[in-house]
Amino acid sequence: MDRIAAVQPDLINLRSYNHQLNERKACQIIQSVQSGCPPAVEDKCALRLYAINRLISAGYIHIGMNLFARQDNELVTAQRQGRLYYDLQGYSIYPDSDFIAIGMSAIGKTGSLFFQNHNDLSHYYERLEQNNLPVMRGLELSPDDILRRSVIHALICHSVVSFESVETFFSIDFKKYFSYELSEFTMYEKAGLLTVNDEEIIITPKGQLFVGGICRVFDKYLRTR
Repeated sequence: MDRIAAVQPDLINLRSYNHQLNERKACQIIQSVQSGCPPAVEDKCALRLYAINRLISAGYIHIGMNLFARQDNELVTAQRQGRLYYDLQGYSIYPDSDFIAIGMSAIGKTGSLFFQNHNDLSHYYERLEQNNLPVMRGLELSPDDILRRSVIHALICHSVVSFESVETFFSIDFKKYFSYELSEFTMYEKAGLLTVNDEEIIITPKGQLFVGGICRVFDKYLRTR
């Protein structure tokens, strides 16, 4: 962490340690050194908290979703000014940009359409040789998808979602439409991760470390898995 702080990179994506013994050689080395015991949950949390505190003390700002940036970074400025966005590539200052997918398995976006290229090399080149886009599958967002994406992005980018702003743009009654989600937030409030009042949902500084998990409450597709 001292070496990273000394280099002063513009952005740091801080991931929690993931022990994948069968996929990563580094994990196999750790496994052999520790006599077959993967790191405990407490140890992983301690590592993450140490890294976060070290980055903050070095002058970095936690934008959200484990992304840290120097104070002079354009993403930090955009967040302070309320014009930060979130898209396929993560945080962005460009609102609702379209993405062209190039390469196998790449994912692109045009408006409310998402599409993924073939992940098989032969199929990928076969489509190109036929002068066709190498698209394997696509998805068009429904009005409900777009509404939920807007709420999730507001929490990810600004740690707050205003009921009135959502109601004005989408012509809904926020509390009725998201009654299930609001009821799920009771345990998050007790844990000090967020607050809910008559006007908005606010994620606390502590909750910003778990914003991904909080936003999952609004993902209705997770309930059917």
